[in-house]
Formats: sequence, C-alpha cells, structure tokens
Amino acid sequence: MKILQIALIVSLICHSSLSITTYQNPLINNEFSDPAIIQTKQGIFYLYGSQGNGATLQAASSTDLVTWIWHGEILPDKPRWATVSPYFWGPSPVYTNNRYYLYFAARQDADVNMCIGVAISDNPLGPFTDVGNPILCGEGYSAIDPHVFFDGKQWLIFWGSDSQPIYYQPLTQDMLTLKEGTTPTPILFPSGIEYEGLVEGIYIWKKKNYFYAFYSGDVCCGTNAHSAVMVARATSLEGPWTKIGE
Repeated sequence: MKILQIALIVSLICHSSLSITTYQNPLINNEFSDPAIIQTKQGIFYLYGSQGNGATLQAASSTDLVTWIWHGEILPDKPRWATVSPYFWGPSPVYTNNRYYLYFAARQDADVNMCIGVAISDNPLGPFTDVGNPILCGEGYSAIDPHVFFDGKQWLIFWGSDSQPIYYQPLTQDMLTLKEGTTPTPILFPSGIEYEGLVEGIYIWKKKNYFYAFYSGDVCCGTNAHSAVMVARATSLEGPWTKIGE
C-alpha cells in the first residue's frame, strides 16, 4: 500500500511558495488511504484516495495544501471486469493528452487475482469512466500500487507487491495499454533484509542526474503490521539501484 505520498504532500506544503503559516494533521480526517496528488494549470491541488467513505475511488481538492474539500465518489460505475471487487486501491493520477487518467488496482471478477485498470475523465473530479479492460493482471496481489511516470521520452507504469519484484513497462501513446513488443522490467526485489520481505507502493522522483525510488516494505496492515518507507536511487531506471547504507 502507498504510505509515502502523504509525506510528499507535507513536503509540498513546506517547500511551496504558498503563504502557509501552519497546518495540523490529519489533513483529511476520514477513511482516505493511499493518497496521490496532482496540481492543475489553474493551481488547484487534487488528492485521490482508495475506496472508503462509501466510494469506490474518492477525491479531495485544495488551493493551499492545508484546507481540503472532500468531493466523494469519482468512479460511480465499477469496471465491467471488477463489478464485485471490494478493493479499489492505490490511485495514480496523470494529466496528458488534454485528459485526466486515473490508474488503480481492483480484484477481477474472473478469479481472486488483482489487476490494474485505468479510467478517464475531462474533469479532475470525474466522473471517471473505466476503459473496459484491465491493463495488466498478476497472481494474487502482485499487480497493485500503480505509479505512472514520464521519463522524458515516454510514459511508464510501475507496479508490484506480494513478495514479487517491482516492475515497470512502457504505455502506449494513448495511455490505455502496454506498449506492444515490450516486457516488464524488474527494478526492486524482495529480500531477507528487514522490511523488504515484500516491496510495494513505489513512487519515482527525478532530481538532477538521479532517479529516486521511494517505496514501502513488508506487512502493511493488521495486528502484525511491520512496515517502513525506503528509498533507492539510480542513474537509469534499469538500475542498478543503490539503497541507503549500501
């Protein structure tokens, strides 16, 4: 699960040019997990969250990153491939091609495996409409926590969990499918190191000559939760990736 992006929101608050004197946590005091944020050309920030508060996927907006307005449901019609899924996790928003794209994970109806889909809208608050088929599926919970990143040449989708590697693969220009002729590239692997028996929730950041991969590890939830946020960096997305202490 994505536990890191709320920290990035706080970082935006601290380093933005907005006239902000103070804030108080929680910023949104209800069931709003896996936050992911974008800013429009109009300067408004939109925050997207996993299922909760009766919504399949939900959104909030702010002009100052401190005061948030909750807007509720943004995917009113469940995808035809996930009509009974109780899970809609880890939204990743992108604006390109004059449209808003919202990538998410859900359990497909055909079996118990999770898949990653995408919904589109002309408005950052939706309603978003699923495109009809998942982009990719994986065994168990391995295909969750999508993150979409532009590397300067093309859009890439990252995903991974369930003691499998974190992968990325190029998207087509229309953002709706995986690019033909490409295969998933693994970049981060679970290991015997503490907190890395499972890796997930990746977020890529480019600064100067380095790509930074922020990700979470191990057991996210429940009475035996044992989770942490980690970081690695590399000069290319293919790696090798160097972690803190290496």
